[in-house]
Amino acid sequence: MITEIASSRSNTEQVSRNCGIPDRRGVYPRNIRAGAASGMTSKQSGFSLIEVLVAFTIMALALGVVFQIFGRGAAAMTLGEEYAQAVAIAESRLTAAALPQSSVERSGTEPDRYDWALRSEPVTADTVSETGLALNRIDVEVHWRSRGREHQIGLTTLKPVALE
Repeated sequence: MITEIASSRSNTEQVSRNCGIPDRRGVYPRNIRAGAASGMTSKQSGFSLIEVLVAFTIMALALGVVFQIFGRGAAAMTLGEEYAQAVAIAESRLTAAALPQSSVERSGTEPDRYDWALRSEPVTADTVSETGLALNRIDVEVHWRSRGREHQIGLTTLKPVALE
């Protein structure tokens, strides 16, 4: 029985030396590597070069897609601002138009590359109201060039004009 206990104690010490567990004195075995002490074998010590390259390639492709999305969003925002500016120019030309009953054509250039054209023509005579007012149809078109493309917007309204 005593020899059995002694042999089991020596087996325990041997196992603890092989597994990186300190013996009963608290001393770790010296012949065990750090990787083996943590449960890792030599084949599990890190990523291979091909795995790292594949991961970087996937990351680069994903970042490229994200940058394209943000770039297109910024371009769409800029184009939206340009359309808003063109609408503001067209509305201001419609509001400022003090036109006679005859046909009129005017054009000009606003700062920041916007060209506008205004055309006014009387609507047929059967639309004259009892108040003595006739209607003019006013068309305003604004053209500009942005990012290598021609853009335009047009507004149309009817405006009452006093008969002469």
